[in-house]
Amino acid sequence: MRHRAVGIVGYLPPLHGARATTVDSGVAKGSWSEIFRNGLGLYSALVIGGIAMNATQMLVIAIIMPTIVRDIGGASFYTWAAMLYTIGSIVGGASTGMVWSRLGARRAYTLGAGVFALGTVCCALAPNIGSLIASRGVQGWAGGSSREAVWR
Repeated sequence: MRHRAVGIVGYLPPLHGARATTVDSGVAKGSWSEIFRNGLGLYSALVIGGIAMNATQMLVIAIIMPTIVRDIGGASFYTWAAMLYTIGSIVGGASTGMVWSRLGARRAYTLGAGVFALGTVCCALAPNIGSLIASRGVQGWAGGSSREAVWR
C-alpha cells in the first residue's frame, strides 16, 4: 500500500498496519558533512543556531523558573514567562517577511540576534516578574524572527 501525500508536510503513515515503503529508492544518500560544504557552512550554522537558540530558551526557563519565582516573586504568573516567549516567537516569525523586505536577509537576522541578546540581558536583570515576562516577550519575538530569517 502506498502512502497518501499530504502537501509539504510529507507522507502519512500507511493505513491498516501496512509496511512503509520508500517512494524513490534511486535517490543517492549523502553524508552529514555535505551540509557544511560548497558555501553552505555559514547557512547551516545559522539554521542550527536559530533552532538551538529557541530550544535552549525553553529548556532554560523550565529549569530555572522555580528559582526565579522564589527570588523575585510572582508565583501566580509562573507560566506567563514561557507563554509570552512562545507568543512572541509566533509573532516574530509572522513578521519576518515584513522585516526581511525592509532590511534584507543579513540585517534582519542581525536585528533578531541583537534584540534577542538585549532581551536576554533584560531577563537577567529583571527586578520583578512583570519585567521578566516583558523581556521574555521581546526574546520570543527576536527568537522567532531569527529562526524564520534563516529559512527564507
